[in-house]
Amino acid sequence: MINKDSSRTKTKTISAIPTHDQLSMLTQSLYRSSMNDDFLNPFFEELRECCQLRSAVAVLLDLRTLNFKSIWESGNTEGESDLTIQNQLYKKDPLFQLVMSAPKDQFYATNLDIPEWRKTVDRSILDWSKLTGISEACGASIQIDNNQALAVFLQRGEQDPSFSIQEREQFNNLIPHFREALLLHQGKVEQQTNQVQGDAIIEVFPIPAFILNKHFEVSSHNSKADRWLKSTNKVSLKNKQLSLKDANQRNLLALQVSKIFALNSKYVRDHFFKWEMGSENWAFTLKPIVEKTQDAQKVLYVLCFVHQEGYSLQPSIWALSQIYSLTEREGDICKELLKGNDLPATAETLGISIHTVRDMLKKRIFKKCQCHSQNELIAKLLSNPAAYTAEIM
Repeated sequence: MINKDSSRTKTKTISAIPTHDQLSMLTQSLYRSSMNDDFLNPFFEELRECCQLRSAVAVLLDLRTLNFKSIWESGNTEGESDLTIQNQLYKKDPLFQLVMSAPKDQFYATNLDIPEWRKTVDRSILDWSKLTGISEACGASIQIDNNQALAVFLQRGEQDPSFSIQEREQFNNLIPHFREALLLHQGKVEQQTNQVQGDAIIEVFPIPAFILNKHFEVSSHNSKADRWLKSTNKVSLKNKQLSLKDANQRNLLALQVSKIFALNSKYVRDHFFKWEMGSENWAFTLKPIVEKTQDAQKVLYVLCFVHQEGYSLQPSIWALSQIYSLTEREGDICKELLKGNDLPATAETLGISIHTVRDMLKKRIFKKCQCHSQNELIAKLLSNPAAYTAEIM
């Protein structure tokens, strides 16, 4: 969180601006980090490598006291971090003061926004700057709610590239994802117990979610599932068994779950299928929770998500497009597929040829979403918790 010493003149290269693909990969990494205990630490490792940063740090602040609640970082030594926090150097930093007083949710850079920082900088900041070799920084205060903010600082040394306006604008694109990833992480932490991973995260999902074991029993479900079960007369949960009340389809879920448990480890993937019941169409996504070992992976539980056609809460195509770097047309195709339309219906709705739909799906959408089939794509899009944050915030 240190500013550039303007008394020293060095020739520095302009920073390489993250490409669109790099920004997409960073966004996906940020959401993956939301489900890690270390949260931003692994993300910052990738960000440093991608953007030529000396170090990166994020502090979760209590806005009532400006005291920190949590800290994540990469690149700073333990001694540097202790000095910063214990002596509250971050409060004395002109960049910190700027980002806390200026409009929120945008990045500011010392070399761009505080050209005369030496007139106000604390001596301890100068000493810390010499100790660490950090000469300039880029920072933002990201409003989480009325009581907390996430202060993010990206730091560089004398030999690193300078922050540019274009690069700062690219960092601004990450701000809503920082906020959503933190909310997801906090939801996971609040739900975390000594149970399996699935128990810790199902409450994050704003749709009905169940955990099924290898005996096809529902071992846990979220509050949305409770409300859904009370509102439908087509499905029942009795003696830990989730089943359709239609006798002809009663055991369909158990059959699909058994197939997942029976799969060879290298074929374990998400599954998607539909139950059609007269005027109601229910879609069920089955997501394996696996235990990975050095040689293989074993299915421990299966997460089951439930979606209804016309259900008021649907995945955000905007969020999915941001996460997977989809173009507007690619997002439209995904939207139609999530509605349950097949390729001919999708082509007709969008006014394009089925050849175009199939070509974009196989050559571009599958590649960006790292999928190999249409069913796998739908399962991945429906079961990504980050896709729903835009609707529930």
